[in-house]
Amino acid sequence: MNRKSKIKSSMKNINLIVLSASLIFFFSCGGTDEADTVYQDLMNQGWVFFDNAQYDSALSRFTAARDYNIEPSEAYTARGWCYMKLDNLSAAASEFTLGSSALDPAAELYAGWAFTLNAQKSYASSNTQASQALLAAPNWIFPHALNLNADHLHLLKAENYFALGDYANSLVEVNTLTSFNVDVSTSGGQAALAAKIEQLKTTL
Repeated sequence: MNRKSKIKSSMKNINLIVLSASLIFFFSCGGTDEADTVYQDLMNQGWVFFDNAQYDSALSRFTAARDYNIEPSEAYTARGWCYMKLDNLSAAASEFTLGSSALDPAAELYAGWAFTLNAQKSYASSNTQASQALLAAPNWIFPHALNLNADHLHLLKAENYFALGDYANSLVEVNTLTSFNVDVSTSGGQAALAAKIEQLKTTL
């Protein structure tokens, strides 16, 4: 093979390599877009079931989404909320823990985790997660059918502090919701604070 033929052959090989790399990039991008669409479709279906209190059906969709793409936190968050509504608190806590290490955990994860930990009587840890949720979204509103928002997180913190015997901080959280002044150093003031917390549970 002469020098000119060798050059042509080399250029042909280079062109084939470039073409192959371009095709791989093109199809991998298309695959990613398709995977994202499938994942989001499953999540949307799951939230429709969740909003209709069909938590087992919602859980199956969220599980399928998680199995399709294990990286985003949303599926773990959604599974945690489902398990919480199904009264499987240990499974809910496990999902929120996993989701906190996944991609882009949102306020919904920390809020759900806070409610779960409160139900498990882990009051200090519940406050930690409630604060994290409020830090991520000070005006948080749960975007689904449970009618929960930042006020409920402040009330949760008030309840947690009260359970921990930290009546002063419990009163601070109550006062983020309504003006209320009592002397929490007295048993009467503590009883009044407890009654106020219970009242707020029925009015928020």
